[in-house]
Amino acid sequence: MIEVEPLPKGRYLLGFSGGVDSSALFFLLLERGVEFDIAIVDYGMREQSKEEVEYAQNLAKKYAKKCFHAQAPKFQSNFESQAREFRYRFFSKVIAEFAYEGLLLAHQLDDRVEWMMMQFCKGAGLNTLLGFDFVEVREGFKIYRPLWKVSKKQLYKYCQDQEVKYFEDCSNYADKYTRNQFRGAISSLPINSASGMIRSFDLLMQERDRLYPKVKPCFFGSITSYKREDEERDMHQIDLWLKREGYVLSFAQRKEVLKSNFSCEIAKQWVIERDVRRIYLAKKAEAILPKDFKDLMRRLKVPHKIRPNIFLDSKSHEEIKNFFIN
Repeated sequence: MIEVEPLPKGRYLLGFSGGVDSSALFFLLLERGVEFDIAIVDYGMREQSKEEVEYAQNLAKKYAKKCFHAQAPKFQSNFESQAREFRYRFFSKVIAEFAYEGLLLAHQLDDRVEWMMMQFCKGAGLNTLLGFDFVEVREGFKIYRPLWKVSKKQLYKYCQDQEVKYFEDCSNYADKYTRNQFRGAISSLPINSASGMIRSFDLLMQERDRLYPKVKPCFFGSITSYKREDEERDMHQIDLWLKREGYVLSFAQRKEVLKSNFSCEIAKQWVIERDVRRIYLAKKAEAILPKDFKDLMRRLKVPHKIRPNIFLDSKSHEEIKNFFIN
């Protein structure tokens, strides 16, 4: 029997793809009486994507679920990053409009092991190695991963036993992708190794939580800030924030952040800044600042890289003074 992580009471949105993971989760949720609807994105990259959307729509109709469908545009570069951003914007909009409890994703144990192996080979710390948690808080909603302790072999067996239809993405088996090389190594592990891996993840997460207690962020418009602590804990908060943005710092980038004394840009997309009290994190913004605004920034000693964000957020001078003085 598959042990699905219990969910708080409520109605959820399931991110559906038609693959073995999300197809199994669909029926496991039905068995447990969880209230949910589904959402699917068609990236138009494969011929069978239309069939996957049709499958999702037919499932929804058969089991009296809503099915939300989005057609992604053609991304010219950085496909994974842009696809992820499009996908989460779509999910966020649906969740806000229909007041769902949160988003359900079908990430499972093999995904966690695959992530750990890939990051281990790149050079990563404990927080990055562990990847995702059962619950992840994003701006405006929560993400739950009920299958995070279930192996992919268990999901294949479940679909076979229950005669659940699913689709296979042939690109998952192409050796030219580094991820697939790790995936192949994981699939060859004995199925009884799953329980040991789950225990290891649980222990490592307990150790992480002891090392890095949760810190409550402070928000000011588009800027997230944290009270400064020691270097390692400040770096931990930056890691977590960027992961929520869908980006993982490389070993070289971590060194650069430390070398810059927490005042730098990351991948031309995000800025990190600091003053004596706080670390500031934001998406990179550009703006022509008027003279009176520049004067205010200088008087308050606001770090340079977040000044365009503050200007574009249209905060009043009084609000800015209260935030940076208090």
